[in-house]
Amino acid sequence: EVTYESENRREVVLYDAVTGDRLSPIDEVTATELARRDFAGDADVTSIEKIESTGSHSEYRNKELPAYRVTLDHATNPSIYISANRGTVTTRRNNQWRLFDFFWMLHTMDYQGRDNFNHWLLKGMSVFGMATVLSGFGLWVKTSRLFRGSRKRSRGGDAL
Repeated sequence: EVTYESENRREVVLYDAVTGDRLSPIDEVTATELARRDFAGDADVTSIEKIESTGSHSEYRNKELPAYRVTLDHATNPSIYISANRGTVTTRRNNQWRLFDFFWMLHTMDYQGRDNFNHWLLKGMSVFGMATVLSGFGLWVKTSRLFRGSRKRSRGGDAL
């Protein structure tokens, strides 16, 4: 594996250590073989796709490109992503992960990139939550018998 800088980008190329032949980018057959070896079960390959770019809603966001997406015929609908330059498994995705990712998006309130929890909507909701809690404490102090009784005693309330 040789890493070098090219046009302000990091490039990775695989070479055969004995012959010096260039091995990357790998082909679909090699990617399929790597995915089958990586999967802990028996499943046929239903599709293989080379990915050159991804969007913000992709399940393969912020990962090394180009890559192969190998989809397997299994109940969990797994996809195994193989780096075309490195020839390694970079990510595994299945239905359980996709459900988690959906709820993570709701939790962080980042409906575009799903990974940024430092944005105005979440900050606004945090301020609103703190205001709600503080106003609740204020109302509790104002209406509590514990605090109302101490105010009467300090004003010279019921004297016997």
